[in-house]
Amino acid sequence: MGYKKFNIILVMFVILLIGIEPIYALDIDSQAGTSGAKFLKIGLGARSIGLGGAFVSVADNLDSIYYNPAGLINITLPTISLSHTEWLTDISIQNISYLQPTEIGNFAGSILYLHMGDIVARDTSGEPIGIFSSYVIVGNIAYSKEIVERIKAGINFKMFYETIEQEKEIGFAFDIGGLYSNLLISNLNLGLCLQNIGPQVKFIKESAPLPLNLKSGISYSLFENSLLLSTEFNIPRDNKPYFNVGIEYNLKKRLSFRVGYTGRNDFAQGITAGLGINIVNWNIDYAYVPYGNLDSTHRITISTSFGE
Repeated sequence: MGYKKFNIILVMFVILLIGIEPIYALDIDSQAGTSGAKFLKIGLGARSIGLGGAFVSVADNLDSIYYNPAGLINITLPTISLSHTEWLTDISIQNISYLQPTEIGNFAGSILYLHMGDIVARDTSGEPIGIFSSYVIVGNIAYSKEIVERIKAGINFKMFYETIEQEKEIGFAFDIGGLYSNLLISNLNLGLCLQNIGPQVKFIKESAPLPLNLKSGISYSLFENSLLLSTEFNIPRDNKPYFNVGIEYNLKKRLSFRVGYTGRNDFAQGITAGLGINIVNWNIDYAYVPYGNLDSTHRITISTSFGE
């Protein structure tokens, strides 16, 4: 690709970021803070988090189950992925995902377990009366297919179960995504995903809608896929619109360095960073997200592909 095309894409990338900013001045969020099942908003996958969550148009590994199921068709071999997240306030997340390519499209599934740590129960006087645990289980089944050349679509069905002491929450939701590869020029991708479509959930006698979110983004790979630029715009039901942006540099396809930024207001600083190592068919990814006075979070993902 010539420098002229590179300059055009760089200008498009900057214009998109600048064009997003004025939307923050609009108060289009009439349901701020009203959603339930907020655990569905936690980002997963070390590579995607290292990119600031700007993954809807990248969508080329098993993180796509959570960010854009359309991208699962980009995986050509059976693949398994294991992730561990050290979240805030003793919360930990474990996730296992698997993908199987077939002649009619790619199928994938995952199971997530989120443990919120031990909670001390107290009586009205504040005296401890016992310890109970709280956890969440989420199961995902996803399907992806190339509809026509360069245009892919995918759907993810998820069921979740949450328990805190005697209180329980059970629900389900869908994600629907699309991906347009090589838009206008080679390696320029456009992604779109509507997340958490489903009925309200009831928890502790109160009902609330799911954290519906519409995300769209573009990404571009250049210098023989050594450099990846990605940006993404999100419109959540329960908050103001925000954008994510990420950059990845690959050194000889063996070592990857990532940095990102997310505009989500529950991120204290917004900065993310990550590192990836590729050894034959194995990928090891790490992501770090600082939360200021709330400490930091750490994610590690190990994945491998097998077969021909």
